[in-house]
Amino acid sequence: MYKLVPILLMVCGISCVKKGVEVEEKYKKGIILRTKFIPGEKWKYQQETINTFTVASPFGVLGTTEMFSNWETIIQVEDTVEEVDIKITFKNVETTMKIGETLKRGEMLERLENKSIYVKLSKEGSILEVKGGEIFNECRERGGCALFYSQKEKGNPFSSCGWTEWSRFLPTKRVKIGEEWEVTTEGIKSIYRLIGIEKRMGVVCAKIKGKHKINQMIDPGEIQGMRVKTTFRGEGEEEIYVNVEDGKIMETKMTTSIQGETKTKLGEMLFYLEEERKMKITPSF
Repeated sequence: MYKLVPILLMVCGISCVKKGVEVEEKYKKGIILRTKFIPGEKWKYQQETINTFTVASPFGVLGTTEMFSNWETIIQVEDTVEEVDIKITFKNVETTMKIGETLKRGEMLERLENKSIYVKLSKEGSILEVKGGEIFNECRERGGCALFYSQKEKGNPFSSCGWTEWSRFLPTKRVKIGEEWEVTTEGIKSIYRLIGIEKRMGVVCAKIKGKHKINQMIDPGEIQGMRVKTTFRGEGEEEIYVNVEDGKIMETKMTTSIQGETKTKLGEMLFYLEEERKMKITPSF
């Protein structure tokens, strides 16, 4: 019996390699990736982030905060007539913050529990408008969540919310394995490369790697009665698995390193942000 084990493993290995080759061969001439939105459709992501946030002045480091978060994001497509209307609901939000040696709950983010935001997308997948409830506005006004606003009042959620501009990162034409394409949004230049085709959670996916250069300014106006301007500079790397049939993200991992500078009437403040983010779809939802 034990003599059969190596033979069975070899046969299994050959079979898996053969299937992988067949999958790659099918898409040898390239693939077209497009996100398909169906009214009434729902899907869910499990998300995790680890952030290390350091604040400094010209005289030295003032403090470091680590934040560990995980939550579920439920996506529901409400309409696709002229543009795509999507409702995004946060569930099971858990956040722990470590400030120095002190642990505390991230109450502001946990207040997002069961709250929803509404996103209007173009047919190409870029964000046209973001509307949220009072908790999002409060978070913004307190200056604790730059992730809920950007240069424009309509919003442009970045990174930490757990989504980029949806299918905006997908290539606009057919691409072959090994090919690269560039996507530029406000202050972010990204180079993506189709690495290969493989199965993920039983679904045939395009494996994509991205590299990001960030040079962005956020001008939210006044926060707590003080004029604030913040500049971000940094870079990030991302690995994404996209369903080749409907263009949905199945799984993504991203690391980001950012240096920022905030200017107020009280002077300049420097900060450094290191982030690791993971997002995986829940197929059974």
